[in-house]
Amino acid sequence: MNIWILDSESGIKLLYKSFLRTNIDEYLVSGLLSAFNQFTMTEFHQPIESLEMGGFRWIYLLEPDCNLLFVVADAKNVSTEKIKSKLNVIKNSFINDYKHVWLKRGKTWTGDINVFLPFMEVIENYYYEWEDAEIVLQLADFFELLGIFQQLFNLINTTIKIKIQEEKRENLYNRIEALFENFKNREDIKDDIELMKFSFSRESGFAIMDIDHTACDPIMVRDTLIKFVVDVTDIIKQEVGEDLSLKYYREGNIYHYIFSNLKKLKSLNLDMLFIKLFLLIEF
Repeated sequence: MNIWILDSESGIKLLYKSFLRTNIDEYLVSGLLSAFNQFTMTEFHQPIESLEMGGFRWIYLLEPDCNLLFVVADAKNVSTEKIKSKLNVIKNSFINDYKHVWLKRGKTWTGDINVFLPFMEVIENYYYEWEDAEIVLQLADFFELLGIFQQLFNLINTTIKIKIQEEKRENLYNRIEALFENFKNREDIKDDIELMKFSFSRESGFAIMDIDHTACDPIMVRDTLIKFVVDVTDIIKQEVGEDLSLKYYREGNIYHYIFSNLKKLKSLNLDMLFIKLFLLIEF
């Protein structure tokens, strides 16, 4: 995976990070990438999205509001959806970190580009996290991963129904329903048939097992499930407080489930996350 972040108007390279062993001239390619995008904008009135060239799959993401162009080159055997989802994470993170620079400079990226160098480490962290997750999912059975999350969500919903007072339970359910509604209204999720199958209802709780493992991106599924667990536990903590959260998790057999499956969770690299979320322990 090689990543470029460019000023979409001038074609100036703000950042380039390479994880592939290639003889690519980053400056020459930066100009070509920008030229391709400007050509499609001029001739077809829309940005280029992807192409195959030089043995790689190239994915473009244009952010017109900030005059930014994000491009990644990866192996052709990697799906477009997987590459695009990773690039989208990088795009959102960069804009979040550096939009203040854009505004301070009068909505331009011209100036000292060394200010962006710290973002190299952010890209590296994402890359190695994704690489670790891919290794984990190659070793672990995908259905086992789904089963663990489904059982955990079942225990959470049972705990909410039985342990939490009616008024707070109503607030919890309203917020969880809003969480799922916001999730399904996201532009990057609407076209993902498998992720759209995730659902929640007060009667049946969380449903995640209907997903087709042959048609989904397992990394996206794993990241989405983790995000749901993090968000739901955060909602519970906000509504009932840390002390009652710990009490309810213990009485709802969530602790028992985690410790009974600790070896399995460790093999999936979920043990520390679950301990942190449900025992409220910082590492």
